[in-house]
Amino acid sequence: MTSKRSLTVLLIGWLLCVCFMLVRGRADIVTIGTDIVWPLVVLLCAWVTTRIAPAPEPLARPTDARPRIILQLVVIGIFIILTGLRGAQGHGLMTVWIPGWSPLLAFFASLGSHIGMASDVTNFGSYVVVPGILVMLLGARLGEIGFARFGPNIGRLSALWLAFPAVLWAIAIARGVSPGFMIFALIRNVLSNGISEEFLWRGLLFTRLRALVSTETALWTQAVLFGLWHFGYDYSSAPHHDLALMVADMFSSQVVLGYAFAWLMLRTRNIVLPTAVHAAFDSLGDAFGAT
Repeated sequence: MTSKRSLTVLLIGWLLCVCFMLVRGRADIVTIGTDIVWPLVVLLCAWVTTRIAPAPEPLARPTDARPRIILQLVVIGIFIILTGLRGAQGHGLMTVWIPGWSPLLAFFASLGSHIGMASDVTNFGSYVVVPGILVMLLGARLGEIGFARFGPNIGRLSALWLAFPAVLWAIAIARGVSPGFMIFALIRNVLSNGISEEFLWRGLLFTRLRALVSTETALWTQAVLFGLWHFGYDYSSAPHHDLALMVADMFSSQVVLGYAFAWLMLRTRNIVLPTAVHAAFDSLGDAFGAT
């Protein structure tokens, strides 16, 4: 199981990045929500988790031969690059047409457009369906990619990690957001970010990396890559595309969350709770944007 020292390093890094952004004038509501409040709540939940729930038996590492694991990682890496390019394009950084890939994205978008979820269904198809099928054809097993039997204390941990977004959900409804809208927002975010990002990054990449390197190295590697993968978002949101602010934004939000969600997956032996937490927090943006 991972060391408490890494969580301490994560907390200190987050604090330094947040202080830097505030000194540089980044105090808008999005920054406060995604770079300050959400990571802080997640880090506090991780700290409490270490005190109320003993670490379970280690999640089994993949048993495939090393060459097969490497081949699986190559496939996963290709999809990370392709989806990262799509994200950069979505944030206006580039326009690129990739034979085979671009028509596939258009197909998923057409499916989702019928229910008002074009982008969400596209994410689910390109992050989960296609790479998941290919990696399983290469030998991966469901229990090794985020769907093992839950570890102990799952009920207690679910209550802890979902308490904060549940309270904000109640506040949003009290302010006039309809429960139906909240449910729709949650479904959208489960497809768009929750299961999609957690499956690709924690279920596929993180578990494959653990077959080749230590758990700590795998945690930090996937977290840093998860931050870099959001380059398009950070670039478009940083004032004047300031590189220092982009790096601070990337670490305080995506790197911290990427590490914490993989850590939570280890604690629960499954990606279901990280998925629920990820989608619940993301849906709050829709909720409070509607009030």
